[in-house]
Amino acid sequence: MTMKLDLFKSRSDKRSRILEATGQLIAEQGFHGLSMAKLARLSGVAAGTLYLYFDDKDELIRQYYDEIHQAVAEQLLQGFDRSEPLFEQYRGLWFRVRDFLIANPDHFSSKVQYEHSPFFDPLRQQQRLEELFDPVMAMFQQGIEAGVFKPLPIPVLVTLSLDLVPLLVQKHLRGYIVLDVETSEATILACWSAICQK
Repeated sequence: MTMKLDLFKSRSDKRSRILEATGQLIAEQGFHGLSMAKLARLSGVAAGTLYLYFDDKDELIRQYYDEIHQAVAEQLLQGFDRSEPLFEQYRGLWFRVRDFLIANPDHFSSKVQYEHSPFFDPLRQQQRLEELFDPVMAMFQQGIEAGVFKPLPIPVLVTLSLDLVPLLVQKHLRGYIVLDVETSEATILACWSAICQK
């Protein structure tokens, strides 16, 4: 299974061309370099047409990230099987997060940039992620109820385990560590230990 995120290039409709150009401009010039005029030129869509799809720049950026998060969730949840034992569910998800971030190295920096922008609404984002990753939330809840996981809030369990993967991948991509299968397996066990009851 390919983990490369190619969300908008595979579509030819105007809205997708606008969103693809949005991502390109944000990557090259940041949020401050994103203007509707530049966006119209890059996407090949008339400036007035932009407003048929998006009320303003704020809505455009929010919808861009909503679609990205939706696509990421769909990829990460492929093969996620709630009937498997808890550890196997967790291990498979951990590897998919690792593989996705290695294949899409710009995703993490784009996410961090968005989360530190004025467009970001943390409450809305938390609700959206809980909806998109409902099977993962259910896995953690199952672990708490079964007495496998520590009785902590699910966001804390996620932070102690899965939220470490992007940081490890960054170090891997910079050559500080090698996140091969052997290292990953050992790290998964360490993360698992951090959230499990003794």
